[in-house]
Amino acid sequence: MAEPGLTLDDLLDARRIRRLAGSTSFERGEDYAQDGRVRNIRSADAATRATVSGTRDYRVKLWVDDGELAYACSCPVGTEGDFCKHCVATALVWTARHRDGDIAMMPSEQLHRHLRELPADELAAILLEEAENNEALYQRLMLRAARTQPQIDPRVWRQAIDDAVNTGDFVRYGETSDFASGIADVIKALHGLVADGHATAVIDLAEHGIEAVEDAIERVDDSDGEVTGVLRRFEELHLAACSQARPDPKELARRLYEWETTSDWDVFSGAAADYADVLGEIGMAEYRRLALEDWSRVPAIGPDEDDAEKWESSFRISAVMETLERLSGDLDALIAVKSRDLSAPNRFLDIARLYAEAMRNEESLAWAERGWNAFPETRRDPRLREFLADAYHDRGRGAEAVALMWQGFQAAPALGTYKSLKEHGERAGSWPVYREQALQLVRTRIAATPSQRTASLPYWASSPPFSDHSVLVEIFLMEDDAESAWDEARSGGCSRRLWLELADRRRGSNPLDAIRIYRDEVALRVEQTSSRGYQEALAFLRRIAGLLDGLGQWEEFQQYVAALRGEYRRKRNFIKMIDEEGWQRRG
Repeated sequence: MAEPGLTLDDLLDARRIRRLAGSTSFERGEDYAQDGRVRNIRSADAATRATVSGTRDYRVKLWVDDGELAYACSCPVGTEGDFCKHCVATALVWTARHRDGDIAMMPSEQLHRHLRELPADELAAILLEEAENNEALYQRLMLRAARTQPQIDPRVWRQAIDDAVNTGDFVRYGETSDFASGIADVIKALHGLVADGHATAVIDLAEHGIEAVEDAIERVDDSDGEVTGVLRRFEELHLAACSQARPDPKELARRLYEWETTSDWDVFSGAAADYADVLGEIGMAEYRRLALEDWSRVPAIGPDEDDAEKWESSFRISAVMETLERLSGDLDALIAVKSRDLSAPNRFLDIARLYAEAMRNEESLAWAERGWNAFPETRRDPRLREFLADAYHDRGRGAEAVALMWQGFQAAPALGTYKSLKEHGERAGSWPVYREQALQLVRTRIAATPSQRTASLPYWASSPPFSDHSVLVEIFLMEDDAESAWDEARSGGCSRRLWLELADRRRGSNPLDAIRIYRDEVALRVEQTSSRGYQEALAFLRRIAGLLDGLGQWEEFQQYVAALRGEYRRKRNFIKMIDEEGWQRRG
């Protein structure tokens, strides 16, 4: 609950900052702070602002809002509302300097009044001087100036795109956000050109930008998809410019079609739908002509022809044809396109669903059954099984539906297939019988499988199938029978993930059982000797503390912590984190 009257000094310390940011962002922000990347840190009007340098400069603001820490950063992570590494760096530098009395306070209105009183030439000189050392500011000023010209110079804007997309040798993961933001700034300025009436020029510039990003993306660690997102923003810019400029529809259709069918990055995917209004009848006719010409060379692929090379050569044109036929509203034409490739069960399922949506139910069932019978059990799609079972239920053929799901459970006894069997068994009124058969089948598989210890597996990993009682534990937990799940885990073991779920289920009724499991997890996490492992161990320690405190056994918890400090005394970072919790100081 928020407390009134709190200040930044009350809310900012290393432990709170780490909790807000998480270990990864905290460590990166700590590096930024130590490397001197935080500049121009200042406090005014009860808020602290700073500039943090990465590949580009970001603006950070920290303040107190209704007794809670509030924060903002202009980076992509910060604009999503997260306490990013730039916020961490600012908070750490502010904390250190504020403690030493090195941060001056000046009300913002004084600064505003001073700037308003400066002569225009002097203010311009200050901006230019700052821009000489700030590439992002220089680019923003240059683009603003370029927009004011009566006739825009495409060379200036192409150069701005090229400068923003220039990767150097390689853009590493930690630099990708900054890199993508620089390109996004140029795109934003180009949208301004469209608003200013220069849409025709922007069409070419957007296409130039797409080509540049497609070429650069191989030299970027785009694990989070930020540069791919920039590519989509260039596409949005292109559509906005075309919608205003209305270029020659035939020529536009040819360029869009070429891109859609050759791009390795799905550029202009579904262009016929997105640009239908811009292309009009003439452009759409040209798009269809180009597509039909290529489509005539696409071979049919049947269930016994799982040919990756054929699929690779035809999937783009198939997607184009599907888009065109969806736009035409001709279901039979769309089915004809989709039935050209029947190499996988999901292709039959797609067709069955289309017929079902059109209330052509008999054709839907026929395609579902055809797809089901076309493949061996090892290649059948569970989604097609579900669709077919639902269709049988709708026709009063519940026994056939449940028999179909029982076959699936026999082939792969697991929680997912058990849930499906339960759903359809209940609909058909035969679940009690099938439930007993399903549990007996799992026990038979367990009895036939050598047991295997799984304590060394990551907590999220599943045990090897039937090497312990994990499947039974999952089933009983799903049925909210926690006691039976506990009994199965005790008698035959289960995965660490399930032990943790059992502990969480038993915290209220059997806290000592939960504590024993949490203690094992503390030891396993600490042995990882990593910041993340220590953080996870600390989270389990907090759970243990709460449970023992509730049992009136706080002294036992302190003894446990003291034992941990002795056992792991060489793991100094972990010991420091324990000490920051203050558990040992509590009486």
